Amino acid sequence: MTPFQALNGRLPPIIPGYMKGSTSIQALKDLLLERDEFLRNLKINLLQAQHCMEQKANAHRRELQLQVGDNVLVRIQPHRQISVAKLAS
Repeated sequence: MTPFQALNGRLPPIIPGYMKGSTSIQALKDLLLERDEFLRNLKINLLQAQHCMEQKANAHRRELQLQVGDNVLVRIQPHRQISVAKLAS
């Protein structure tokens, strides 16, 4: 499920690419070619940003192989709600 689908409850709209010869109007042809180039650059930039974020997130992680019976320390921090005003006693 994509974030768009989770938020809107439907699949994102499909933007078809420009097919050469589908229009004879030069202004529309230029606009569609410009839109396709913009979408192509947007997709490249998003992929680069995802890769950069993934590299930074994985920088502090390490590969770990655990077997059944290995002792593992699990730290659990209790949830403290601080948004509720303290009651006067």
